[in-house]
Amino acid sequence: MAITKYKIVLFDREYNAKIYYKNGRLSKIEFPDKLHPNPLYHQEIMRHVPMFETGIQNMIDKEGIQFKVLTPPTHTLHQQCMEQYLIFFQRHTGVLPKISPSEKKNLNEIIAYLKTIVIDENSVLKAWQTILSAIPTLDNKFLRSQIQLRQINNYLNNIINEVSIKNKEQKKYSDLRNSF
Repeated sequence: MAITKYKIVLFDREYNAKIYYKNGRLSKIEFPDKLHPNPLYHQEIMRHVPMFETGIQNMIDKEGIQFKVLTPPTHTLHQQCMEQYLIFFQRHTGVLPKISPSEKKNLNEIIAYLKTIVIDENSVLKAWQTILSAIPTLDNKFLRSQIQLRQINNYLNNIINEVSIKNKEQKKYSDLRNSF
């Protein structure tokens, strides 16, 4: 869920209003100076704010209207992990999963656990990608079928254990091959 903040400049006059877009759709307009002497102040701003973030480019093309980005859209670790999961699930089943609040909670628990077992926080996404890419190749048929976040969270230790065993075997095999 990307949130972008803008400050609006109309006809060389900077209005003290912040415009928030959540997932590309207008979520709120904040007026820090609520008691402005000109009653048309708020209406003037609202008249020029597009409902969708993509409409900002059309507004910028009009002479005298500018939008200044206050915060660039950033993807949190949770968002990046969720994107990887959606790609994994769609590749595995052909459809996107239904994500409920409990699924988001399960992903948060997985991320929190991965933070405790990896070297640094930057490695969490890489560890998550490794787990997701390994699930379809696991030897245990039951674990291969566990593709919902709730299931992955419940069997995370078993999945990690199988992945690490498989990696150790592959490393031994590659070491053995390199010795010839």
